[in-house]
Amino acid sequence: MDGQAEPAYYNTKLTWPEAGLDLNFVDPGEIPVPPDQVRVRKVALKPLPDGRRLQVSIDLTPFTERPSLEVAIEDASGARLAETTIIETVDHQLAFTLHLRRQPDPGEYQLQVEVAYEDQEPVDRREVRFQLG
Repeated sequence: MDGQAEPAYYNTKLTWPEAGLDLNFVDPGEIPVPPDQVRVRKVALKPLPDGRRLQVSIDLTPFTERPSLEVAIEDASGARLAETTIIETVDHQLAFTLHLRRQPDPGEYQLQVEVAYEDQEPVDRREVRFQLG
């Protein structure tokens, strides 16, 4: 790191050998970034067979301060079918299931993800278009 000391949060590791547990909070190959540099790296979704649920996974850059996320699904007219807020996540890799409010009609939909910090504009936004039906 250019002769500078590593930040205290870098590669934090807790070990409990008696429990057989090692926790690495940061990938040794990545350095967490400050809030203004947090980005959505990847978004993936998979409709489930019932047509009313979607598995969503989001990968963020590792962060020094815990961000919040707004996640929404809209149809082509802009009507919201699902939304959730994740407050100050501790993980930079998230996976969850969104439940749609109604059975969707066949067509194009959009998943929106915003990353933000309290009392600030979003620092990143990602939109993914997908088909249902």
